[in-house]
Amino acid sequence: MVRLQIVIVVAALVAIALSIFAYKVFELGFPTQPDQDQSEFYVEARISFTGGRGPVSVEAAVPASASRFVVLETDALATGFGVLEQSSDEGESMLFEQRSAPGPQTVFYRVRGYRIDSSNVPRSQGNRPDVVSPFSTDLRERALRNEPTPFLVALDEVISLAQSRSADDRNFVRNLALILSDARDERVETIVEDAELDLRESERRLVTILNAAEIPARRVVGLIVRGEERTVTPRAAVEVYLDEQWRRVSPRTGRVDDEDAFIPLTYGEAPLVQGAGTRGDPEIGFSVRSVVNNRLEHALWTARSEAPFLSWTSLFYLPQKRDDKRPNRHKKQGAKNKLAIRWQGEQGRPAQKRCLGARGP
Repeated sequence: MVRLQIVIVVAALVAIALSIFAYKVFELGFPTQPDQDQSEFYVEARISFTGGRGPVSVEAAVPASASRFVVLETDALATGFGVLEQSSDEGESMLFEQRSAPGPQTVFYRVRGYRIDSSNVPRSQGNRPDVVSPFSTDLRERALRNEPTPFLVALDEVISLAQSRSADDRNFVRNLALILSDARDERVETIVEDAELDLRESERRLVTILNAAEIPARRVVGLIVRGEERTVTPRAAVEVYLDEQWRRVSPRTGRVDDEDAFIPLTYGEAPLVQGAGTRGDPEIGFSVRSVVNNRLEHALWTARSEAPFLSWTSLFYLPQKRDDKRPNRHKKQGAKNKLAIRWQGEQGRPAQKRCLGARGP
């Protein structure tokens, strides 16, 4: 009897240990082999504007965690400004406010994150997003019976043609994109020339018609990272809900095109930066730096934020002696980063890094 109890206790402890191990590997991303690396991205933004005599507020888009990009931390540098993070359906943003900030002003933020491999992107388990479109099938058919317009007729014919050539959603997206890329097609020309919707942009045009066909799609503006550090210009892209996840597709070919590192900024028609109390429109510029760090750092950070109760089960949390002779992987070699120079303060003043939500004097 005692031996049976011992076997049961040992089996229970082994099951618990294996469960914790599996959770750490598959959910938290702990490496199973030493010296496994992970690519990280540092997105640095510089927002410049001219303040008036009254209160000033500037709101700038900030990269947020998405299906293929995970944000680890966000820092802001805005001496004298209050900084507040905001979230909405159009993405994440950072609000800089001050009661009085006359003259030229410059604020900064930096986001650290990493990209998830295609094989590790979580599925939504069938929770298909709702599609809201003024041109959905029922509304479109009703409008065609009561008051047909050239735009509605062309829209319905394009959707019907793409559906007749497709067996599933993925092929429909591809066939629709190919049809819309033919500028010689009179139906496409009618859709593009509609002044009310302004569908001259290929991304906006594909998203509008996919939603009309009741396939979830959205326009997203973000940063595509290729190669080493450089100044990156935001560009529009199309994301379609396929295979129970959001996939980025080419607006010209309709093929899935999400192998490059894409950092989303805004969804829909939200501006990248906007201001109140400023003279003229604020300007924003982005710089992206890619570095390679140990994968264990990601796992430890994720464990601290998502599963702090598991900290005591890992030997990695024991105090470790730091090798001061080891080069800093975050430090840029050669010419100094322009943003880092700015972070030393304007006009020789030491900069004061403020926490998010802190209010300046």
